[in-house]
Amino acid sequence: MIKRSPFRDFSTSPEIICQAVMLYARFPRSLRNFEVLVHARGVEISYEAVGFWWHRFGPIFASEARKRRIEGRQSFGGAPVRRSNPEMGRSPPKGVSSIFW
Repeated sequence: MIKRSPFRDFSTSPEIICQAVMLYARFPRSLRNFEVLVHARGVEISYEAVGFWWHRFGPIFASEARKRRIEGRQSFGGAPVRRSNPEMGRSPPKGVSSIFW
C-alpha cells in the first residue's frame, strides 16, 4: 500500500508547515503571538492555520521524534536499564529514628 503524504491537501509548502509546527512546539506562546513570530521570518500565515496544523501534524511529528529517540538509544546498546533508587528499601542505621530516615 502506498503511503500518501499528509501535506497533500495544503497549498502551503511542507517545509513551512513543519517549521511552523516545530517552532510552535518549541516556544510556548499564544497562537496570535506566534503569528507575529513567523511573520518576522517573512511568512504570512494566520494563527488559525497554525492551530489547525498543530492539531493535525503535532501528533505525527511527536511520534516520529519518539521513534528517532528510541532508535538512538538502540544504536548505543539498547534502552537504559531502569534502576531503583539505592536509598529506597534500606532500613535506618542503628540509633537513628525511622522518623528522620
